[in-house]
Amino acid sequence: MNRKQRISKAKKIPLDKLEKFVKKHPDAFLKEIAEEFSGVSRILCKLQSRV
Repeated sequence: MNRKQRISKAKKIPLDKLEKFVKKHPDAFLKEIAEEFSGVSRILCKLQSRV
C-alpha cells in the first residue's frame, strides 16, 4: 500500500500589510499577529529570525 504524498501550499503574507500592522501594534505577540493573518505562525517565526 502506497501512501499519498502530502502537498501543502505555501502561504504568503503581504509584507506591506504586516509592516502596517506591526507599526500600529508594536507590542503585539506573534500569536496575535498570526491570528490577524489567518494563523500563519510558522512563517512569522521565520520572519522574526530574519529581523
